Amino acid sequence: MLALVYQKAVGLWYAARPNYGAEKGLLVMSAQLEFDQLVARLEQVFDRAVVDGTDDELFASGYLRGHFDLVVAQLELQEQRQPEAIMPALYAAVEQTRHELAPADQAHIKAMMGQLDAAS
Repeated sequence: MLALVYQKAVGLWYAARPNYGAEKGLLVMSAQLEFDQLVARLEQVFDRAVVDGTDDELFASGYLRGHFDLVVAQLELQEQRQPEAIMPALYAAVEQTRHELAPADQAHIKAMMGQLDAAS
């Protein structure tokens, strides 16, 4: 009986908001667009390092680009295309492999992460 009451209440709520599905779809599309735009801005940071960067910036860019591409692909596969998810996931990925880097390389990675933060 309670389930029937709930179904009627939900049905009335949707009936009162005929554009709800469209609104939700627009929100999802907006988040996906913002995700894609952020990915493009961050890719520009990597591209600038390849063209104009020092050897150390080129190293940091290449190292982070691999992590970045993997993070973006994982978020897309998990259907979590929220722009605010990218940088925390990238920081987590880099933190997991930090032990692989010499202290000097860690400093270069940190500097490049700062550039990515500024672009995000």
